[in-house]
Amino acid sequence: MRKAKPVDLFLSYAHEDKDSVKSRIIDSLPNKKYKLWYDIRIQPPQDFWEEIENHIKECCVFLFAVSPASIQSEACQRELALAHKCGIRILPILIEKTEPEKLPEQIHTLQWLDLTGVMTGDKRRRLLNLVKSLTRDCRESDWICWLVILGALMIGGILGFVIADLLCESCPTCIPTPVATSAPTVIPSPTITPRPTIPVDQTLESLIEREAQAILMEDEQAIADIYLAEAIIEDADPNGHIWYGALAYYAEKWAREVHCHIEHADFEILVLTDNYAQVTTSSAGDFGYRSDNNGCPNRYDNPSGADVWEFTRDETGQWRIVHFTFNAHTK
Repeated sequence: MRKAKPVDLFLSYAHEDKDSVKSRIIDSLPNKKYKLWYDIRIQPPQDFWEEIENHIKECCVFLFAVSPASIQSEACQRELALAHKCGIRILPILIEKTEPEKLPEQIHTLQWLDLTGVMTGDKRRRLLNLVKSLTRDCRESDWICWLVILGALMIGGILGFVIADLLCESCPTCIPTPVATSAPTVIPSPTITPRPTIPVDQTLESLIEREAQAILMEDEQAIADIYLAEAIIEDADPNGHIWYGALAYYAEKWAREVHCHIEHADFEILVLTDNYAQVTTSSAGDFGYRSDNNGCPNRYDNPSGADVWEFTRDETGQWRIVHFTFNAHTK
């Protein structure tokens, strides 16, 4: 089997979605910065599945374009199963609304990116930010693996290889699957993780209420408990800010503003799976600027859909905020 050249990104999609995938994903990723591979680049007389299998095993991040067509595609499911088996980082990208109960089990617990609807500059930035973060982590992990292996070789002997094997168990490197001579390679189904039980006192609504209370109390520990450590908060304004970490955002917010009252935060669930949710909210309240030192004379009233939240749920069943875009439709 010919070894594929390593690529940053492997894109899996249904051919029925090729126009949407090109406009939403392919055209959004700069060619000079990322090596993106997708099956249109297969040249005859190469073996179709062998070439795909090689590139999946050698990629850093597996992009899965989620649509009704892709979840029904046998080829897409086979590619996803192989990426999951090999421990490749998987980024599900929603390009068309899909029934949650039909989604593949392998992506239920993963962070999603929603690119449905009109493709905006904000959505392209979110795609680039996630890809940048995932490929950076991948490259760092690869370097650690190689350094561990090199150190093991320097130690020498059987003991060195045993140490390398133990320390590199977490590295996203897949051992090549032997090629079958008389029958196609059979990819085993991944282990299905039992659906966690949601704590009765912890819902998406209660989490948003806790976040609002934490803002009023300026409680950094409460904020840290509500958001994932790698959560992203961003202003939908094209010239706005992106904060990698909730505390960085709120530290700047608290230095500038004081909030006296949050009247309401009504929400609507857009996407809901076992371990991922996307919600829009409308909210209203009173705030002031610390520099004015005159309390909270100002009022904000964000309409429905102004703020967009994304949640994931951990193995204990607790919801956490992973992404928050504020004033998404009002600027």
